[in-house]
Amino acid sequence: MPTSQYQQLWTRFDPVGLNRYDITTDDLRCIERYIHILQSGLRETVWDEAVQIGGPYGTSILIHEIVEIRTLQQAGIDPYRYTQKELARVLADHLSAHVVAIYEEHLYLQDVLLRQYGRHFEVATLVKANRADDTDLNYLLESGIGVFLLEQDRVEEAKAYLEQLRRGGNVIWPGSGSCNEKGRTARGTAMPMRSKRATGRSRCVTRWPGNTWVGVITR
Repeated sequence: MPTSQYQQLWTRFDPVGLNRYDITTDDLRCIERYIHILQSGLRETVWDEAVQIGGPYGTSILIHEIVEIRTLQQAGIDPYRYTQKELARVLADHLSAHVVAIYEEHLYLQDVLLRQYGRHFEVATLVKANRADDTDLNYLLESGIGVFLLEQDRVEEAKAYLEQLRRGGNVIWPGSGSCNEKGRTARGTAMPMRSKRATGRSRCVTRWPGNTWVGVITR
């Protein structure tokens, strides 16, 4: 793809996320190449999804991939020299790259939902809401990155906001009114999870495998 096309693509994404993660047009080229290696043979890849959706949700996909790429490179790994099977094995051996990417992707989505809809969700809640199964959530909870709060009773609400973010527009959620104020399958620097809105809720703390403590919030 010519450089001019990557420049046009770059304008489809959220400038806040692009600037925060220093994603350039050259990075778009690298992300496309990386995904085409990793998802070779698929009719539609996450690169296609990111380009089609654009906006903040598409930007979250870019953030995941560029963080994963950079984390591998920081470990002295050139992800572009491998075949699909070899790269899959590399990622399995360096799972931390994927885990940090999951975290940063959803940390960004947390900020977007707060900015656009005035709704705050814990990162773990967003991971569960944004994936078809719990594979990535379990990777995150077992990682040792930090303490996670999973708002079990808000997962469906988070799904509704994420889906609307994919489509654009306003969100109607029972009991919350119209949020028109300003306000995918498992597939940076890590920071500890934190809760800003746990006040007024009971917390049942559970020990998960590994060294991560998970707080499940109930109302």
